[in-house]
Amino acid sequence: MFYQFLRSNKKAILINNVSIGGYMPAPFSAVYSSTKFGIKGLMEGLQSEYACYPKIHICNLYPQVQRSTGNIHSAK
Repeated sequence: MFYQFLRSNKKAILINNVSIGGYMPAPFSAVYSSTKFGIKGLMEGLQSEYACYPKIHICNLYPQVQRSTGNIHSAK
């Protein structure tokens, strides 16, 4: 359904917040980093699949450390 949406509109921007954990591993966060690496791989695959559509853009953001309550609730 998502692919059909992108192709039917022929003009779209998908921006995904991957996290710096998808670019480099985070100590004591192997599961977190591996899921972010998976998202990074998915987005890079989509970028190559949609390269022939000049008005469809797939973008990844890799922000550094952010204030988040995620670390309070994680199982570290």
